[in-house]
Amino acid sequence: MSKVKETTLFIDLKALEHNFNFIKSKISSDTKLMAVVKAFAYGTDSCAIAKKLESLDVDYFAVAYAKEGIALRDAGITKPILVLHPQSAYFESIIERCLEPNLYSFFTLKTFIKVAKEKAQNNYPIQLKFNTGLNRLGFSYEDIDDISNIINHSSEVKLNSILSHLAASEDPNEMDFTKSQ
Repeated sequence: MSKVKETTLFIDLKALEHNFNFIKSKISSDTKLMAVVKAFAYGTDSCAIAKKLESLDVDYFAVAYAKEGIALRDAGITKPILVLHPQSAYFESIIERCLEPNLYSFFTLKTFIKVAKEKAQNNYPIQLKFNTGLNRLGFSYEDIDDISNIINHSSEVKLNSILSHLAASEDPNEMDFTKSQ
């Protein structure tokens, strides 16, 4: 009969601090740094990780879903939190908890503006995702004029940033494609 062994994960917050400081030393002092703690910090402890990173002055956090951002807010995290895949059912909660949605379609953009209007928001920060090659989610280049028109005629939201998802940045054979993204 063999013994069953448990798997144990130890989070070394000193190592996290060392890695964070190393990365910060390699970028310009005016470059913002976003810590992605989606999937509850990939199955670890997103609140402990986020608290440590916030104490080190990380600029932003990113989570996959609104519930993850809400958990961070409940843990006392005050830095901006980007919700990468906001679902329209959670738009009210996103606003109530001061989370920033990553909007990637006309449906999400228009619906979020509608909810922001109902909640009497003014200049609520949003991010827009563009599909530049990964082909999962995102606006296309051809949508820019329509997006601009919608946002410019809405006092409820303000565009905080745009983002994309690099499809093959780790592949040296795809460097030209990555640069074009």
